[in-house]
Amino acid sequence: MSEAPPRRSVIRGIYRLARLRPEGFAEFEGTRQGFLNSLAPPLGLMLVACALLTVQYGLLGGLQMMLMFVVALLGPLVVGEAVATRMGRGEYWLRYVTAFNWCQWAIPVVGLLAVLGAGMMAVGGAPEGFVRQVLRVAILGYVLVLYVFLARHGLGLGWGPALAFVVAMHLGGGLLLVVPDLLVQVLS
Repeated sequence: MSEAPPRRSVIRGIYRLARLRPEGFAEFEGTRQGFLNSLAPPLGLMLVACALLTVQYGLLGGLQMMLMFVVALLGPLVVGEAVATRMGRGEYWLRYVTAFNWCQWAIPVVGLLAVLGAGMMAVGGAPEGFVRQVLRVAILGYVLVLYVFLARHGLGLGWGPALAFVVAMHLGGGLLLVVPDLLVQVLS
Protein backbone atom coordinates (compact mmCIF):
# COMPACT_ATOMS: atom_id res chain seq x y z
CA MET A 1 0.00 0.00 0.00
CA SER A 2 1.46 3.32 -1.02
CA GLU A 3 0.99 6.54 0.86
CA ALA A 4 -1.06 9.32 -0.65
CA PRO A 5 0.96 12.33 -1.72
CA PRO A 6 0.78 15.25 0.72
CA ARG A 7 -1.98 17.75 0.01
CA ARG A 8 -0.97 21.00 -1.55
CA SER A 9 -1.43 24.15 0.47
CA VAL A 10 -1.58 27.61 -1.05
CA ILE A 11 -0.83 29.19 2.33
CA ARG A 12 2.24 26.99 2.78
CA GLY A 13 3.33 27.82 -0.78
CA ILE A 14 2.96 31.56 -0.23
CA TYR A 15 4.84 31.32 3.07
CA ARG A 16 7.72 29.40 1.53
CA LEU A 17 8.01 31.54 -1.59
CA ALA A 18 7.71 34.76 0.43
CA ARG A 19 10.74 33.50 2.37
CA LEU A 20 12.47 32.88 -0.99
CA ARG A 21 12.35 29.09 -0.74
CA PRO A 22 11.86 27.50 -4.19
CA GLU A 23 10.17 24.38 -2.81
CA GLY A 24 7.10 26.58 -2.35
CA PHE A 25 6.36 26.10 -6.06
CA ALA A 26 5.43 22.46 -5.35
CA GLU A 27 2.34 23.74 -3.50
CA PHE A 28 0.82 25.21 -6.66
CA GLU A 29 -0.88 23.48 -9.53
CA GLY A 30 0.36 24.38 -12.98
CA THR A 31 -3.15 24.08 -14.43
CA ARG A 32 -5.74 26.43 -15.87
CA GLN A 33 -7.95 25.79 -12.85
CA GLY A 34 -5.08 26.60 -10.49
CA PHE A 35 -4.49 29.85 -12.40
CA LEU A 36 -8.19 30.77 -12.32
CA ASN A 37 -8.30 30.02 -8.59
CA SER A 38 -5.37 32.41 -8.09
CA LEU A 39 -7.30 35.16 -9.88
CA ALA A 40 -10.53 34.73 -7.90
CA PRO A 41 -9.59 36.76 -4.78
CA PRO A 42 -8.26 39.85 -6.60
CA LEU A 43 -11.17 39.77 -9.06
CA GLY A 44 -13.63 39.52 -6.17
CA LEU A 45 -12.03 42.49 -4.42
CA MET A 46 -12.04 44.37 -7.71
CA LEU A 47 -15.78 43.78 -8.18
CA VAL A 48 -16.54 45.04 -4.67
CA ALA A 49 -14.35 48.11 -5.24
CA CYS A 50 -16.02 48.80 -8.57
CA ALA A 51 -19.48 48.51 -7.03
CA LEU A 52 -18.47 51.08 -4.42
CA LEU A 53 -16.96 53.33 -7.09
CA THR A 54 -20.14 53.04 -9.16
CA VAL A 55 -22.13 54.31 -6.20
CA GLN A 56 -19.74 57.27 -5.89
CA TYR A 57 -19.02 58.05 -9.57
CA GLY A 58 -22.01 56.60 -11.41
CA LEU A 59 -22.28 53.68 -13.79
CA LEU A 60 -19.91 55.04 -16.44
CA GLY A 61 -17.25 55.98 -13.88
CA GLY A 62 -17.56 52.58 -12.19
CA LEU A 63 -17.24 50.74 -15.51
CA GLN A 64 -14.23 52.84 -16.46
CA MET A 65 -12.56 51.99 -13.16
CA MET A 66 -13.43 48.31 -13.57
CA LEU A 67 -11.81 48.21 -17.01
CA MET A 68 -8.75 49.96 -15.63
CA PHE A 69 -8.50 47.43 -12.78
CA VAL A 70 -8.86 44.51 -15.19
CA VAL A 71 -6.08 45.85 -17.41
CA ALA A 72 -3.88 46.56 -14.36
CA LEU A 73 -4.41 43.00 -13.09
CA LEU A 74 -4.26 41.07 -16.36
CA GLY A 75 -2.01 43.28 -18.52
CA PRO A 76 1.27 42.23 -16.92
CA LEU A 77 0.16 38.59 -17.06
CA VAL A 78 -0.61 38.77 -20.78
CA VAL A 79 2.72 40.46 -21.48
CA GLY A 80 4.51 38.03 -19.16
CA GLU A 81 3.10 35.00 -20.95
CA ALA A 82 4.21 36.37 -24.31
CA VAL A 83 7.71 37.11 -22.97
CA ALA A 84 7.99 33.71 -21.25
CA THR A 85 6.94 31.95 -24.45
CA ARG A 86 9.43 34.01 -26.46
CA MET A 87 12.14 33.01 -23.97
CA GLY A 88 11.24 29.34 -24.48
CA ARG A 89 9.69 29.04 -21.00
CA GLY A 90 6.02 28.79 -21.95
CA GLU A 91 5.71 25.27 -20.53
CA TYR A 92 6.44 26.64 -17.03
CA TRP A 93 4.07 29.59 -17.33
CA LEU A 94 0.94 28.26 -15.58
CA ARG A 95 2.68 27.18 -12.39
CA TYR A 96 4.76 30.38 -12.32
CA VAL A 97 1.80 32.72 -12.83
CA THR A 98 -0.34 30.83 -10.32
CA ALA A 99 2.38 31.16 -7.67
CA PHE A 100 3.01 34.78 -8.71
CA ASN A 101 -0.66 35.69 -8.26
CA TRP A 102 -0.93 34.03 -4.87
CA CYS A 103 2.34 35.61 -3.67
CA GLN A 104 0.82 39.08 -4.10
CA TRP A 105 -0.82 38.41 -0.73
CA ALA A 106 2.60 38.24 0.95
CA ILE A 107 3.50 41.80 -0.04
CA PRO A 108 1.07 43.60 2.33
CA VAL A 109 2.25 41.37 5.19
CA VAL A 110 5.88 42.22 4.47
CA GLY A 111 4.85 45.87 4.10
CA LEU A 112 3.24 45.77 7.54
CA LEU A 113 6.40 44.29 9.03
CA ALA A 114 8.42 47.03 7.31
CA VAL A 115 6.09 49.69 8.74
CA LEU A 116 6.56 48.21 12.21
CA GLY A 117 10.33 48.32 11.73
CA ALA A 118 10.11 51.91 10.50
CA GLY A 119 8.03 52.78 13.56
CA MET A 120 10.74 51.40 15.81
CA MET A 121 13.32 53.48 13.92
CA ALA A 122 11.17 56.59 14.40
CA VAL A 123 10.72 55.87 18.11
CA GLY A 124 14.50 55.44 18.29
CA GLY A 125 14.90 59.01 17.03
CA ALA A 126 15.64 58.50 13.32
CA PRO A 127 14.62 61.49 11.19
CA GLU A 128 11.15 61.15 9.62
CA GLY A 129 12.39 61.65 6.05
CA PHE A 130 15.04 59.00 6.49
CA VAL A 131 12.52 56.55 7.95
CA ARG A 132 10.16 57.09 4.99
CA GLN A 133 12.97 56.48 2.50
CA VAL A 134 14.12 53.32 4.29
CA LEU A 135 10.52 52.09 4.30
CA ARG A 136 10.12 52.71 0.56
CA VAL A 137 13.41 51.05 -0.30
CA ALA A 138 12.67 48.08 1.97
CA ILE A 139 9.23 47.41 0.47
CA LEU A 140 10.17 48.06 -3.17
CA GLY A 141 13.41 46.12 -2.74
CA TYR A 142 11.56 43.14 -1.32
CA VAL A 143 8.99 43.20 -4.12
CA LEU A 144 11.73 43.30 -6.76
CA VAL A 145 13.68 40.48 -5.10
CA LEU A 146 10.50 38.39 -4.75
CA TYR A 147 9.49 38.94 -8.39
CA VAL A 148 12.94 38.09 -9.71
CA PHE A 149 13.13 35.06 -7.42
CA LEU A 150 9.73 33.84 -8.67
CA ALA A 151 10.77 34.31 -12.30
CA ARG A 152 14.12 32.67 -11.73
CA HIS A 153 12.78 29.56 -10.04
CA GLY A 154 9.32 29.43 -11.60
CA LEU A 155 10.49 29.83 -15.18
CA GLY A 156 13.96 28.32 -14.78
CA LEU A 157 15.87 31.48 -15.70
CA GLY A 158 19.21 32.87 -14.58
CA TRP A 159 19.27 36.02 -12.46
CA GLY A 160 19.84 38.38 -15.40
CA PRO A 161 17.14 36.93 -17.64
CA ALA A 162 14.77 36.77 -14.65
CA LEU A 163 15.31 40.47 -13.97
CA ALA A 164 14.81 41.28 -17.67
CA PHE A 165 11.61 39.21 -17.64
CA VAL A 166 10.23 41.05 -14.59
CA VAL A 167 11.03 44.46 -16.11
CA ALA A 168 9.46 43.50 -19.46
CA MET A 169 6.37 42.03 -17.81
CA HIS A 170 5.64 45.04 -15.63
CA LEU A 171 6.74 47.72 -18.07
CA GLY A 172 4.62 46.13 -20.80
CA GLY A 173 1.65 45.80 -18.45
CA GLY A 174 2.05 49.42 -17.39
CA LEU A 175 2.10 50.54 -21.01
CA LEU A 176 -1.14 48.65 -21.64
CA LEU A 177 -2.64 50.70 -18.82
CA VAL A 178 -1.44 54.17 -19.81
CA VAL A 179 -1.17 54.14 -23.62
CA PRO A 180 -4.94 54.03 -24.31
CA ASP A 181 -5.48 57.03 -22.01
CA LEU A 182 -2.63 58.91 -23.68
CA LEU A 183 -4.08 58.17 -27.12
CA VAL A 184 -7.49 59.48 -26.05
CA GLN A 185 -5.87 62.67 -24.75
CA VAL A 186 -3.81 63.15 -27.91
CA LEU A 187 -6.71 62.44 -30.27
CA SER A 188 -9.19 64.66 -28.36
